[in-house]
Amino acid sequence: MLNAIKGFFIGIAMVIPGLSGSVFAIVLGVYEDMLFAVSDISKNFLKNFKYLFPIGIGIVLGIFLSVDIVLRITQRWSAFSFLFFAGLVAGSIPLVTKKIKTTNFKLKYLVGLILSFAFVYFITISSGASSEHISLYRINNMMDFLTVTFIGLVGVSLMALPGVSGSVILIMLGHFGTVYNSANELTIFISNFTRGNMELAVESLYTVFILVPFGIGALIGIISISKFITYILNKFEVAVYYCILGALISTIVVLIYIGVLQDISTTNLIELSLFLLSGLFWFFIGFLCTVFLDKKEDKNAVVRN
Repeated sequence: MLNAIKGFFIGIAMVIPGLSGSVFAIVLGVYEDMLFAVSDISKNFLKNFKYLFPIGIGIVLGIFLSVDIVLRITQRWSAFSFLFFAGLVAGSIPLVTKKIKTTNFKLKYLVGLILSFAFVYFITISSGASSEHISLYRINNMMDFLTVTFIGLVGVSLMALPGVSGSVILIMLGHFGTVYNSANELTIFISNFTRGNMELAVESLYTVFILVPFGIGALIGIISISKFITYILNKFEVAVYYCILGALISTIVVLIYIGVLQDISTTNLIELSLFLLSGLFWFFIGFLCTVFLDKKEDKNAVVRN
């Protein structure tokens, strides 16, 4: 049940532009185990599947149940919601520093930290595309099918990298609205189907079908990238965690920039002070949530080779 809840939060994070699902997996202490379980799914299939299944169900529910609500919340209460998310990410930094504090510092680690910080910052801030634009409402031909498959492969592969927001990648590829409109349409399809409105249900189903090629590409992408990340974690664990640390710090900066600094419209000192105090409160709440959800994972949950 706890892993399903963690998966639910990861799914929500995947919806929000600027927030990384992989960062949330780190925040919640399941990132490494998920990578190893996916990359070695063919070995000891049953045990790895049992570990991934509740997380996967949670992710799917998180995406479908939050795709409309969360985006409305982040648009209406941008500053406080993004400070809450920043607090969640900040709470994971001690977990990462535990991985690197016992190793002697090397200059190459600092270089990796700076490069990962710059990469996450650039790829997020440079996205000027609209998150509301919908490029496709249905699959019309094989080219559309292949295009959406490619979007799933590239988008999910990159979002597996810590600090990279899958939503931002989809925005940059011009298909954020396409994918999440399709996900949101699934709830409309279910509503129409259960009410017996078959004509409207069929119409919704055409849009929902976009998730099929996207899912195929995503599956290929996540299996491929998990093997690569698992390999470099085994070979260069400390260097990777310095890069992850840079990505986490960059994520906090980006969340504050896109959700807070752009939302400040007052120059009144009292109003600004109250705004900052309220923001710090939500940041602290987010930080505490990470501490609460940071439970040690069962080391027998996955098989590592």
